[in-house]
Amino acid sequence: MGVWFTLTTAGILMVFYLFLLVCQRYVKRPPFFLLGSGGVALTLLMGFLHPWLPSPWARAIVGIFTTIGTLIAFGCAFLAVYVG
Repeated sequence: MGVWFTLTTAGILMVFYLFLLVCQRYVKRPPFFLLGSGGVALTLLMGFLHPWLPSPWARAIVGIFTTIGTLIAFGCAFLAVYVG
């Protein structure tokens, strides 16, 4: 995955989480909302950090953390809105 794909995915998630922040009536489980917001922050941080790493191993680890953050954000968005 490229850096632009990561930042685009995180941007879409961030817009969705900002929508949920404004329209809080859709959020049924606030702890999942907060955990998903942390996943978005992790994805953005790793997306901006990735190009400046010199080592291929460090880039691989950042890629793993980026994937984990994205999965947490998507999963928690679903859980915050639809479960409960």
